[in-house]
Amino acid sequence: MPAICYDRQSTYDPPATELRAMAADLGDYRDQFGPLAMVVRTNLHFGLANMLHAYCQSEGLTFGAFRSVDDALEWMREIRGEPKKQTRAENQG
Repeated sequence: MPAICYDRQSTYDPPATELRAMAADLGDYRDQFGPLAMVVRTNLHFGLANMLHAYCQSEGLTFGAFRSVDDALEWMREIRGEPKKQTRAENQG
């Protein structure tokens, strides 16, 4: 099952060793869930989420870091092979 983690209020900055451990823990459950997306606010957390992405890839997980829920949802749709959702402007044009 795909999941989105909305982490836009976090002030915690985990060290790389903790990110690696998080990815390893998630890897233990890779068969129980599908793609994971994390939505973050700050540049620092976006960088940390991208580090987590790299660690997750090494664990065989599909993980993406995003700045908006819309971008995360679009990524989930693409992974599932669904057509791209049109914007209002595209629908009216």
